[in-house]
Amino acid sequence: MKILLSGGGTLGPVTPLLGLAEYWRGRNDNVDLVWAGTTKGPEGPLIVANDIRFISIASVKIPRYATPYWIVMPFLGLYAFIESWNLLRVERPDVIVTAGGYVSVPLVVLGRVMGIPSWVHQQDVLPGLANKIMSKFARRVSVTFDSSKDLFPSSKTEVTGNAVRACVAAGDRDSGFRKFNLSPDRKTILVLGGGGGSSWINESVSALAGNLTENWQVLHITGSDKYESVEVENPHYTVEPVIHDGMDDAYAIADVVICRAGLGTMTELALVGKPAIVIPMPDSHQEMNAFQLFEHQAAIVVDQTETTPQILFNTIKHIMDDENSQMRLVANLKLTFPKDGTKKIADGVLSLGNALANSWKRDSKKKKVVGEGRGSLKDHVDQMFGEDHGAEELEDADTGVAAGEHGSYSTDKTYEQEVSLEVPVEDDEPVGAVGMSIKEQVARALKGKTITIEEGDEESPFEVKDL
Repeated sequence: MKILLSGGGTLGPVTPLLGLAEYWRGRNDNVDLVWAGTTKGPEGPLIVANDIRFISIASVKIPRYATPYWIVMPFLGLYAFIESWNLLRVERPDVIVTAGGYVSVPLVVLGRVMGIPSWVHQQDVLPGLANKIMSKFARRVSVTFDSSKDLFPSSKTEVTGNAVRACVAAGDRDSGFRKFNLSPDRKTILVLGGGGGSSWINESVSALAGNLTENWQVLHITGSDKYESVEVENPHYTVEPVIHDGMDDAYAIADVVICRAGLGTMTELALVGKPAIVIPMPDSHQEMNAFQLFEHQAAIVVDQTETTPQILFNTIKHIMDDENSQMRLVANLKLTFPKDGTKKIADGVLSLGNALANSWKRDSKKKKVVGEGRGSLKDHVDQMFGEDHGAEELEDADTGVAAGEHGSYSTDKTYEQEVSLEVPVEDDEPVGAVGMSIKEQVARALKGKTITIEEGDEESPFEVKDL
């Protein structure tokens, strides 16, 4: 099965999908993975490092305010749709999976047109515009929290929890201290600026470098675009732009984590069991994420707009010195993010892809059988044998058994008016891929017609009205 994963621009919609990829591979599922992402986002190197084929395509963000960008946006949008169409036409995936990002919107919309089902995962409490759009075209939607379920069509939405990379819990402390040139004798603060880099977190924490390193040490991951802005020369303060290989070791050495309120990061922290100081991005969906964490007492939440460097330092000092608070936060965080989210989503995606394969085939070169694919029963018969097929017997594609051994039907030029069907009473096995008996298939195909069903020596003519 070929699965197209899509997302990027930031690492928020990327890490859950990497968790799915890791799960499928670890279970030896027969999946061919390809990733569609942005041309300038931070996701490309991370995807390649995880041995997934990466294809960059155009992405168009829809602004929420007046800007000259609105003038060129329709043309950029058209280009994005053309690139997405070409990608789907060449790759022909069985299913599309995304956890958000504008780069995914054309793929999901065009997937609906081309008959390729999509699975959209909503990590955050509140959906962004991209997921709102995609949910209307997706076959299935999964959400992390029960409170998000009512925001999507109920018929296609289920609560699964979030997906997470299990590998982040496999880190080694000794390896981590060596890799990042830090001491095993000091407590460690891990600072995550985010995939694109949070200027406020980077500037505020680096300004406290002297205070923080008096008793502790810091591993500061700035984000790919903000590395140059953090200049700290201190033996107990290590600065990295981004970590593609070794995030597990970074988590392993951390005693406390400072980060944004992205649900991908928070799910990883729940898995590795690390207390967090969460600073949500102002006026964004992260504020509702942070409120959810605050309600569950699963993290210390700091309001960026009301926090000075001194307040931030006092908050860090409090949690670093209070191990009981650390344990309580971790316990509540684990309850907030159950471990089985990855399995639920991964199994659901495979079921969605398999359901498509069993219901109809997009490959016109494959031979069709009665009940398989789209079209009436007569369409299938005429396609296989031509209009003058008479009463030829069909062969079951799955068992290789001639249909005459289960039952047979005959037809002629007056096919549309009358059909004679013979089915042995003792044998009512399904034929084809739809799981219906021959009698049911004919009845469905000729609803409203008068047909004759022969069972044994009895004939039962009737008009098909209800199935």
